Amino acid sequence: MRNWRFWLGALISLAFIALALSQIPDFQRFKHSLLSVRLAYIAPILIAYFLILIFRALRWQYLLHFTGHARFSSSLSGIIICYFGNNILPLRAGDLLRAVVVGKRDEISISAVLATVVVERIFDSLVILMFLAAILINLEFPESYQNLENALHQGGIAAIVLAAGLVVFLYLLYLWTEPMMKLITFFLRYLPQRWSESLEGIIENFIQGLKILGSPLSLLIVFLLSLPVWLVNLGPVYFVGMSLGIQIPFTGCLLILLLGAFSSTIPAAPGYWGTFHLITAAGVKFLGLLPDEDALTYAIVLHAIYFFPVVIIGILVAWQEGYSLAQLQKEAKAETRG
Repeated sequence: MRNWRFWLGALISLAFIALALSQIPDFQRFKHSLLSVRLAYIAPILIAYFLILIFRALRWQYLLHFTGHARFSSSLSGIIICYFGNNILPLRAGDLLRAVVVGKRDEISISAVLATVVVERIFDSLVILMFLAAILINLEFPESYQNLENALHQGGIAAIVLAAGLVVFLYLLYLWTEPMMKLITFFLRYLPQRWSESLEGIIENFIQGLKILGSPLSLLIVFLLSLPVWLVNLGPVYFVGMSLGIQIPFTGCLLILLLGAFSSTIPAAPGYWGTFHLITAAGVKFLGLLPDEDALTYAIVLHAIYFFPVVIIGILVAWQEGYSLAQLQKEAKAETRG
C-alpha cells in the first residue's frame, strides 16, 4: 500500500469512474438497468470465459515445450495465477508470477518462461491488429467520431511499429546471440559486477526461451492457436449484450473487445477499474445500441465477469497448491533483480 504507483493508479481509476458516472443523466434508470440484467445469460458468459483460460493455457503449453517439459495443468495454473495477479497487483505483475509458478512446477528456467510470455504477447498483438483492420474496413465512423477513427489508425500504426521492433530485437537475440551478448555485456559493465553478472545469466536463459523462433511451422501453429483465444473472447462480449436485451453484431463485438484491450494499457488500479468501464461504455454508446445508463451497466457486468471469477479461482488454486502470493512476489522480484 505504500507503493506510490498503487496510489497513482487508484487516483486514475477514481477519476475515470467519476467521469463515467458524471455521464449518467438518470440515476434511477441506471439503478433499474443494473437490476434488470438477465441472470440466465450468466452461465454461457462464464462458460465462454473459462474457455478463454483453457485456450490460453493450451497455447502457452505449446510455447513452453520449447523450453522444457511443461504440463497442461502447470500452464493452466499459471494462466489463472496470471489473471488473478493482474487483477489485484500493479504493473501486470501476474505475467511474472505465472513464470514463477511454471518454473517451480516443471523445473524450467523462469527467464526462459518469461521469453515465451513475450512471444505470446506478440501473437496477441498480431490478432488484435487483424481485428483493428476488420473494424476500420467494415465500420462506418460518423463525423462526430472522426477523432476515434483517427485514434484507432494511429494506435494501430504505433502497435505495428512496436511489435515489429520487438520481433526484430528478439530475432537478433536468437540468431546472433554471441554478438548481441557482447553488445549487452558492453553496456552492463557500467553496472556493479554482481548485478551485471546476474543480468547476463538472466538474459542467456531468456534467449533459451526463444527457440521457437527457429521454426516457422511452430510459429504458424502458435498463430492458429491464437485465433480461438481471441475469437472465444467475443463470447462474453456478445452474451453480456444478450443479458441486456441486445444483439451486438460481429464487428461491434470486435470493437468492444479492442477497446477493452486498449483500456488495459492505461495506467490505473489493478483490474483496470474505471478505465475499462468508461472506455467500454463509450464503445457501446458509439454503436448506438444502448442509452448511457445501460451502456455503463454493460461495462460493469462485462468487467465483473473478467474480474471476480478468476480472482476466486486464483485464490482456490493458490490455496490448493500451497502458493503464497507474497512468496511468489518475493521470488519474482529476486528473479528480476538477479
